[in-house]
Amino acid sequence: MSNMESHKNISDKYIDEIISELNDCREDERNAQNQIVQIIGVGGALLGAILGAAISIAGEDPSSPVNEKTFANYLFYLNSVILIVSIFYITSIGITNVLRYHYMRELEDRLAILLPKSNNDGTFIHWMSFSSPITTRNPFHVKDSKYSIIHYVSYAISTILAVIFIIISIKAPKMYLYAKQTALFKRTVRLAALELSATASPQSKLGLKSIFEIFLYYFYPKKKDFQKWFLILLGFITGAFLSGKSLTQFSTLKDFFICFLVVDFLMYQARYLLNDIRGIFEDAATEKTNRLPVKELGGKTAILLAIINIFIRVITAILISILYERNITIVLCSNIVIIAVISILYELSREYELDLCVFFLVSLGYPIRFFAGLCVAYPQVHIDLSSKIPPELSQTLILLFLYVSW
Repeated sequence: MSNMESHKNISDKYIDEIISELNDCREDERNAQNQIVQIIGVGGALLGAILGAAISIAGEDPSSPVNEKTFANYLFYLNSVILIVSIFYITSIGITNVLRYHYMRELEDRLAILLPKSNNDGTFIHWMSFSSPITTRNPFHVKDSKYSIIHYVSYAISTILAVIFIIISIKAPKMYLYAKQTALFKRTVRLAALELSATASPQSKLGLKSIFEIFLYYFYPKKKDFQKWFLILLGFITGAFLSGKSLTQFSTLKDFFICFLVVDFLMYQARYLLNDIRGIFEDAATEKTNRLPVKELGGKTAILLAIINIFIRVITAILISILYERNITIVLCSNIVIIAVISILYELSREYELDLCVFFLVSLGYPIRFFAGLCVAYPQVHIDLSSKIPPELSQTLILLFLYVSW
């Protein structure tokens, strides 16, 4: 019991230290806001005095060279100095505020981990985490919500604050729900990242089953989508039928194997690995277990192995496509480029939360596999079909296939 009590006392002292640090930071934040207001007030008063002096000088005899060239120049220089000093001082305070914000949010996250979860239902959020989706002043984060845009505009252009306040008052309930949901999700991701870094070291011993599962993951990451290669087979059989090739010939079967190897086994699995790396923190937050083996290998090792795997797969796909002696190099290289471009667009769409684009890009995987197999079996399909089949019929068939696939 003494050890347990000692551990509890240490934990309580750590919590008290974090709370004390948070209180000091909040006090510093209030003082910083007051300093900014004081700087604006003092600067405005000085500029007003300079304006009054300039007006009084303008009322003097304009023929006097002393008034025009001496006092006016001095007032201009003084005005510039006041503006420069105020701007740089406010900028310095702003840099400190940004640094303090991230520090306070980390303190809040650590406090959320230390506090017993039995005391709340997991929806309690501290102020910095709660307010950040709305009050962010980072222009790269403003785009996330119309509420943050409204706040940013209000902060930057204070003259329209009264009108904006009316809009905010009307939208306050929705703004509250957005702030709570976004803050909860982002805190979950941050906590998952903290726990991931805390448990980044691999397990001391890996069982034979764990080693085998890790090997299977890096060998073929998307095992549950293994059936998608049947679309390549379906397209290849269609191309062989249209071109009159025999499916029993070794050269034909080798073409199919090369197509499957390059398109599905190498390129698409590399894309899935990239997807798992990009979503490692979200996966940890939602406790997905069919992705990177972070718990078994540690975060850094799992990511490093995935990056090496991606590099080897892409280079191998390119070399096979170029060095294969058959006349399908252009078809294979075209598929490599298409898959790479779609992968980049997909990650960008996820980053900017463009759900329709994500859905569209994911659905492209089905027709790409089918047409990859079709064009490998029948490289001249686009030339021959255009001369043998009416354009309207070929377009209808393509649109019908795309519709069924999506």
